[in-house]
Amino acid sequence: MAARRRFDHRQLTRDDYVVASPRSHRRKLLFASTVPVLLLVSVAGFGYLQEHAPAAFLTDAQVEARELRDALKKVRLELDVELATRSELERQVTSLDEVLKQTREELAFVKSAGKPAR
Repeated sequence: MAARRRFDHRQLTRDDYVVASPRSHRRKLLFASTVPVLLLVSVAGFGYLQEHAPAAFLTDAQVEARELRDALKKVRLELDVELATRSELERQVTSLDEVLKQTREELAFVKSAGKPAR
């Protein structure tokens, strides 16, 4: 029978044994946890920019459309004011025409009453 080499138990107490994972596993774990976090932050940032995008981020067409909408609102307001003013002026002209008609009737009566009969 060949002599079997027995395991030397004194090797267990050497400083070479470490109860930790090697650095390569730590790097993989760090990378694996960083990628989803970065992906989540980028998706959240993109959503925020879509929701709260300032005019600088909008395309030229969107900016022009916004300016045209604002100008249209202003013109509509001016038109409403002009229409209201016109209707008020028409009402005043009608009222003054009625007063003028009554005044002419009174003037005609006064002229006819003031002439002596012959």
